[in-house]
Amino acid sequence: RLAMAVCNQRWKVCAEGGVPVRTDLRISSEQLPERLPRGAIVSELERAEAELRYLRVSSEGPQTGWVSVLSEGGAVQLEHFVATKRKTAEPAPARPPPAARLIKAAPEAEGQQLVVSNGGRWAVVAEEGLVVRRGQRKTSQKVEERLPAGVVVEEGE
Repeated sequence: RLAMAVCNQRWKVCAEGGVPVRTDLRISSEQLPERLPRGAIVSELERAEAELRYLRVSSEGPQTGWVSVLSEGGAVQLEHFVATKRKTAEPAPARPPPAARLIKAAPEAEGQQLVVSNGGRWAVVAEEGLVVRRGQRKTSQKVEERLPAGVVVEEGE
């Protein structure tokens, strides 16, 4: 069983020096020792006004947490991010189809399709989405639609 929270909105950290990450929505909540660096791409999990709970898609820094879209002075710290297809002189090599079931991948794995967050939650990071099957075997019937990039799924029974 999978519980989905669909949110395809991605953000890019644009603040010089990165942004502080908190453990909770409240501004007064504990700040993590590591910042989310400039250039990091995150996927929105939840939003409350200018506060954003995210899952990191690229770069370094905390995998998940809460950040402020605006600084205390009102400067933009995160901006909407839209991935663009790169034009190349040669066609890109064919990539294998997405995994048929949710398989944990090491964060540094090339071509990863899922990244794990705390508590058995997964985010689809493959641009083409993720194939879903009706059963656990690779030979089981495919579901018509793919899970789109940015979807967060939760492990179940």
